[in-house]
Amino acid sequence: LRLLQRPLSGQALLSIEGLRYVAPADMGEGEVRRVELEGRSIDSWLARPTSTLRKSLTVPPGAHLRLQTAPWLTAPGSVAVKITARGEHSSRVLVERELRDRVDAAHRAWNDLDLDLADLAGESIELLFEVGQAPPGSLVAWGNPQLVGPATDRRPNIVLISLDTVRADHLGCY
Repeated sequence: LRLLQRPLSGQALLSIEGLRYVAPADMGEGEVRRVELEGRSIDSWLARPTSTLRKSLTVPPGAHLRLQTAPWLTAPGSVAVKITARGEHSSRVLVERELRDRVDAAHRAWNDLDLDLADLAGESIELLFEVGQAPPGSLVAWGNPQLVGPATDRRPNIVLISLDTVRADHLGCY
């Protein structure tokens, strides 16, 4: 809860009781929303407890899946999350983790994930983003998933043009 204006002189906000966030019934089916935690605002897929989001892709050579994840639970506790890569001939769990929600909502944090997909290069796979049991009205944010390949050259690609003997009145831009 954020105050839109400062209290008038002599007034104070002493306490708030009975307020809690509960996701609307139609939210959490994989829609993209902007989520801000720790001062980082990230486009995220939202998922309800016991749901699975599915995304298909072809894996390039040397690829990594980078993303953040965060729980928003309506009661203290944790929620299990899992990402599975399912190919035509095999299935492999990329990560399985228990996410704890912070009791103090102001200190909720992103959990960074970097998953190596190099052994799946060239395959067409389906990624399954699974959320386990959690209190009703809870959500898990799958933030900014990116498929990144290996860096081919670590040197910067820079072209420097320096002109020190040209008069300004001889240049077309002047």
